Amino acid sequence: PPLRRHRTLRLRVATPILVCEQSSPLRCSTAEPVHAMLSDCNISIPIPPMRFALTRDCMLCVWRRGEPLLDLYGATEEQKEAFFRETTERYQDHGTRVSPPEFMRELYQLMHQTFPDRQPPFWQPKRQMNDMALELHAALRVRIQSLGTPFYTSLRMALAATAIDFTTDSRGDIERKIDHTLRAQLAIDHAKQLRARLHQGVKVLYLANLAGEIVFDRLFIRKMPIGVDVTVGVCSPCAGLAASGQDADYVDMRKIAKVLENGCQAPNTLISSASERFDQAFREADVVIAKGQSNLEALANLNDPRLFILFTCQCLTVGERLGILPGQSVVVNPCLRAQELAE
Repeated sequence: PPLRRHRTLRLRVATPILVCEQSSPLRCSTAEPVHAMLSDCNISIPIPPMRFALTRDCMLCVWRRGEPLLDLYGATEEQKEAFFRETTERYQDHGTRVSPPEFMRELYQLMHQTFPDRQPPFWQPKRQMNDMALELHAALRVRIQSLGTPFYTSLRMALAATAIDFTTDSRGDIERKIDHTLRAQLAIDHAKQLRARLHQGVKVLYLANLAGEIVFDRLFIRKMPIGVDVTVGVCSPCAGLAASGQDADYVDMRKIAKVLENGCQAPNTLISSASERFDQAFREADVVIAKGQSNLEALANLNDPRLFILFTCQCLTVGERLGILPGQSVVVNPCLRAQELAE
């Protein structure tokens, strides 16, 4: 039967909500596609934000990342078993109601509580990661200048760093990954849209990911347009191998940008758990550049058009949401990508 509304007609078609404004009746027919039926209407189709739920596959990744950190604390086999048993119980209790980064924050806090009398043992391996990257620093600077597109080349190098394991990759491995990323046609490349937003006076909040990788971030930040005001967000020293203020100082980041700890006590940036000062910096930023898949999972749900993420896909779950394959490195604005996928 005809449905008549003189101002706003709302049709619920799963998600999202279609809003049609017209004065004439709208006749629904199963033989007529919705997009054709509403072709002459003024339609607003809100695209829901990307959300990443914690799955059983995520737990395998949690355990894989957690064991080497427990080894750094000198955990016994009994302590490891107790830790993994507790993480399993927490997952069964509320794991499916939180995002992977929120769950990881819980586990890092649990780790710290398990060894309250020990200082976080992460600086030594992180310094080695930074040293590995710094060995390449001079050669990378020369390469950036020689290729003639400093902004895009340094961006690609910062992106390449998300595919590098600075704890196990050899220098040859690192150089091959850099070469591949510089030549690759990215599955998602919003670098031009990012560059268009960077100009004198723009405030950029740059969310670092890991130690070692932060050296490549410094190369990229140096090649941003003159007059861009950059603040680098870092994690706390107890957040595993995530870049902290100590790493920023070690690679002289403060010489080219302000550095601010996020206060999340997690290996990523969770705005809901950030300090008041960091939250203010986030709200005042004109552009937010985040590194790594964990920051994608933590921030994509904000549906924030200011956000650009440089990361290498590590799992099928994230790949399916973005339309990419594991192992592919991308420069993505989640809002733009959601629109592209909706089209």
